[in-house]
Amino acid sequence: MITTREAAAIIGCSIRQVNTLISSGVLKAKRDKHSCNIGPRWLVYEQSATAYARLPQSGGFPRGQSRK
Repeated sequence: MITTREAAAIIGCSIRQVNTLISSGVLKAKRDKHSCNIGPRWLVYEQSATAYARLPQSGGFPRGQSRK
């Protein structure tokens, strides 16, 4: 299990995009109920993040690069 920040580094995208992938069901994760931070945290399965990172990009702007 890895944090959303670590998953973002593996995939090459932002933490916000990782949260979007989790909520859409693309990445498998579970909530960390014992977190002392403000609000709940997601813990992503590392195999899920690496599998998504290996997928070829279907098109659009490259991952991890700003459009501006």
